[in-house]
Parts: sequence; C-alpha cells; structure tokens
Amino acid sequence: MKSDVVKKGPTRCAHRSLFYALGFGPEELEKPLIGICNSFNEVIPGHMHLREITEAAKLAKAANVKELWLTHFSPSLLKAEEFMPDVRRIFPNAFAGKDGKTSELVFEED
Repeated sequence: MKSDVVKKGPTRCAHRSLFYALGFGPEELEKPLIGICNSFNEVIPGHMHLREITEAAKLAKAANVKELWLTHFSPSLLKAEEFMPDVRRIFPNAFAGKDGKTSELVFEED
C-alpha cells in the first residue's frame, strides 16, 4: 500500500517511533494510513468550521454509518454545499441538510 513508504523498512524506524508515540500500535500500522487535509486553522476565523466538518465525516466512517447528514452550519458558511466535496472524499454518502429537506429513517428490526 502507498502508506508503507512511511511505515516499513529499517530506514523508517524513526517514523514508526513517532506513530507509536501518537498511540498507534503494530496492528494499526498494518492498515493503510489515510490523511485528512483541509484549510482549518485557529488563526483565520473563517476556517474554524472546517474542523467540525472533517471530524463529523471521520466519525461517520469509523462508526460504519450508512449516511451522514450535516446540519446547523456555521453562519459564516454562506454556501455549505461548497464544502461537501471535501466531506465526500472522507465519507462519500454525505448530504448537506437544508430547510425543508427530509429523509425517511429506516430502522432494522431486532
């Protein structure tokens, strides 16, 4: 896998030690590493919302949910749908909620 370039081999022992320091274990390092990038930072107020959008997509992926609906966007987002391509790179089955938009919830029987 592509991420092996930073994880495997004798020349990557320093890289592995940093991963271990971050809490990764040997079993996690056998899996592909996926980096999530966007322009979030704590200096530019207009970028603060990107942390939550990215975290929501990562949580949905980790929880194996079928759909992710993002609602209650920051007032600073005039066009929230512009951020959906970034969200869908992490979690493809994501949707931006809008006033009046509905979806039927289907619950599995026990």
